[in-house]
Amino acid sequence: MKLEKFNNLNQKCVVRIDQDCEEFFLSYNGGVYKINEVGYEIIKLLDKKFSVPQIINILSTKYNVVSQDIKEDVIEFVEKLKVLKLCN
Repeated sequence: MKLEKFNNLNQKCVVRIDQDCEEFFLSYNGGVYKINEVGYEIIKLLDKKFSVPQIINILSTKYNVVSQDIKEDVIEFVEKLKVLKLCN
């Protein structure tokens, strides 16, 4: 299992990744949340201070999809992170 710490978000958190890179778990403030690979990518990019529009463009290029097709999902995930106070 691999642990990746994120220190540049509003709150420190850790993502645990199983050895097959198939399951991702966000550990934060005593809670554990299962996320998918794209959620993990979004957290990594937010930690590097990319904006939501930049993240959408990066992911659309990486996964070869149209930006409009993922925009709503990315925004929804970021909103969930905002509820957890991990980002603004």
